Amino acid sequence: MVGCPPGALGSLAKRRVAVITAGSVGGRIALLLSRMGVGGLLLVDPKRFKAAGLATHDMGPEDIGKFKALETARRCRRINPAAEVLAFAQAVEALELAVLAGVDLVVMAPDLLAAEVEVGQRCIWLGKPLVHASVHGPTLTAQVRFFSN
Repeated sequence: MVGCPPGALGSLAKRRVAVITAGSVGGRIALLLSRMGVGGLLLVDPKRFKAAGLATHDMGPEDIGKFKALETARRCRRINPAAEVLAFAQAVEALELAVLAGVDLVVMAPDLLAAEVEVGQRCIWLGKPLVHASVHGPTLTAQVRFFSN
């Protein structure tokens, strides 16, 4: 945790993080948070793994057709059994607002503008900090933005 005070990694065990979408970017973020010892994860993604994702997603052929949120949650639980991991295989628009109220940070990496707008608005309403991560596929350019709300 470059630039963080000593003990910052230990405090992660007390934090709950929502990861909106569990695809090539969000899925990896969830797995990394699990490896770092996050205390709780909330995963939201309505989509299933497709064969085309084998090149970009952290998945194997056996995962084709499985819900991204549910399969990523299973992996996160295996990595960090102490973490509370909840998964919702539904659109973020269908998620009850109260579910996001219990997290300390929201990370989103959707590929759908409507989901980005919805998550951003919910974070403003709840006063939750938001990290928005995205990758432009053709150029492999990553962009990460932080909103303190």
